[in-house]
Amino acid sequence: MIALAWRNLWRAPGRSLTTAGVVALATYVGLLTFVLTWALINGIFQTATERTGHLVVRVAGYEQAALEARYFPQAVEARVRGRVKNAVVEGVLSHPALVAGGRRGLGAVVFGFEPGGRNDRVLVQKHLVAGQGLRPGGAVMGRALARRAGLAPGDAAYLFAPGALGMGSGLLPVLGLVDLPESRLEANFVATDLATAQALFAPGLLERVEVTLPWVRRYAEAERIRALQEALAQALGSGYQVLRWDQAYRGMGTLLVAYRRWLYLFVLLFFVLAALMVLNAVYLSFYERIRELGVIAALGATPAQLGRLVWTEATLLSALGAAAGTLLGLATAWRLARGFPMIAAEEYAQFGIPKVLYGELHAGDLGFTLLVAFLSSWLAALLPAYLAMRLEPVEAMRHAGD
Repeated sequence: MIALAWRNLWRAPGRSLTTAGVVALATYVGLLTFVLTWALINGIFQTATERTGHLVVRVAGYEQAALEARYFPQAVEARVRGRVKNAVVEGVLSHPALVAGGRRGLGAVVFGFEPGGRNDRVLVQKHLVAGQGLRPGGAVMGRALARRAGLAPGDAAYLFAPGALGMGSGLLPVLGLVDLPESRLEANFVATDLATAQALFAPGLLERVEVTLPWVRRYAEAERIRALQEALAQALGSGYQVLRWDQAYRGMGTLLVAYRRWLYLFVLLFFVLAALMVLNAVYLSFYERIRELGVIAALGATPAQLGRLVWTEATLLSALGAAAGTLLGLATAWRLARGFPMIAAEEYAQFGIPKVLYGELHAGDLGFTLLVAFLSSWLAALLPAYLAMRLEPVEAMRHAGD
C-alpha cells in the first residue's frame, strides 16, 4: 500500500513537491513562531522580574490602604530571608514626592534601595549615563526628569513629601542620571539609599520586600514559584500578602497570557492553508486515477483499501513536508537560541522588551506542530478518501473513458 501510494505521488512530481513544500513551509513557520514568541515572552519575563522580583511581599489590602498604612517593620525582611533559601531578598521603600530643581517642581516617586543591592545594580548601575551611582545621602534621577527639572549631577534636589512619617523634606545632591528603557519610569524616577529614604518618609519601615530566585530564569519555570509563594504567605500570616511577579506587574502578566493564547491560533492558521493545498493535490490525484481505481476495485480491492490508499498518499505528503520543515526549524531554533537583536529595539524597549532576545523551542511545541501538520493533512484527505470508497467499478471505468 505504501509503495503504491508513493509511486502515485510521483506521477505529478511538480504538484507533489509543491504540496510537500507548502507543508514544510507551514511546519517551519509554526516552529519559528514558537521560537520567536518564547524569546519575546522570556524577554518580557526577564524585564518584569527585574522590576519586581519573582515574589513581592506587601501588607494585606495594599491597593486600598492609605499611604501610611502600606508600610511595615523592616524586621519582616529578616523573616522573609529566613524562610527563603538560595534567593536574593531586598527591602524597598517608595514614596511619592515633589522634586524641586533649578526650574520647577515636578511629581516623582522616590525609591529607597540598598547601595550595591539588586535594584541598585539593575535600575541604577546598569543604566547610569552621567555622574556616579548610588551613595548614602545622595540621589540618582531619571535623565528625563532631571532635564525637565533643570537638574544635573552636582546640583542639589529638594524633595518634599507632605504627610510623610519622617522628616518629609530634604536637600539631596544629585549624584548621577540614568537612562531607563521605559520613558514613563524614567520621567518620574528618583533613587536614594534606603536609610535616607526611611529618614525622609518612613523611619524603620519598608513598603515591600522583593524576592528574586536565581534558579528561575525562564517563563516556563515560573510555575515553580507557586509552592514557595504559598509557604511564605502561610509563614507571614494574614497581615501580609505574597504576590507573584505577574500579580505585582499585572500589565506584563496579562500581556504574556494573551501571547500564549494567540500563539497556537496563529500556528493553526498556517496549517489550515497547508491543508487546503494537500486537499487540492490529493483530490486531483484521485480524479486523474478514477479509471485505475475502478480497475483495482474490480479486481477485488475493498472500499476501505481504496480509502486507505488515498489517505496514505496524504500521509506521505505530510511526512515529507513535515520532515523538511522540522529540520530547517530545528536548525533555526539552535541559531536563535544563541541570541539575536530585537528589531526596532529602541521603540520596543518602551514596553519592557530587551534589545537582545534568546530563542527557545519546547518539546511540547514541536509535538504540537507535527501533530497539527498530520491532522490537517488527514482531514484534508477525508473528502478524496470518501469519494474513493464510494466508487462503483463499472461507472469508474466508464467515467475515465469519457
